[in-house]
Amino acid sequence: MKGDLESEGDIHVKGKVFGNIRCKLLIVEVDALVEGGVEAEEVIVRGNAKGTIRADRVRLEKTANVDSEIRHNSFSAEEGARIKGSLRSKDDPAKESDTDATTSHRQRSPRTTEDIARAVQTSNPDAA
Repeated sequence: MKGDLESEGDIHVKGKVFGNIRCKLLIVEVDALVEGGVEAEEVIVRGNAKGTIRADRVRLEKTANVDSEIRHNSFSAEEGARIKGSLRSKDDPAKESDTDATTSHRQRSPRTTEDIARAVQTSNPDAA
């Protein structure tokens, strides 16, 4: 599915979602994929997630494969969960807001290997 999802209840992903999700509880099942921003009270990842996750509680189960910036109040990961990205407490003083300063910070500090490769390629066109 391509597009944004918003619910006052729970969303249970068993396939692929390319878009932003906002809900109370998000569960990403084994072999499922969410690629986009997530805002929820609780997020449980058993499958794949790529993008920003903002939630009060985040739990990565042993089959999780996550490439995300995770902002949380409570975080747990089972042994075997694969994490690439960053973890930040929601009360971190460096918390991002939706301002122009955040945008320029993101441009100065790429968050994914693809962004880093693009930044390197842009600054050095001969880089492979």
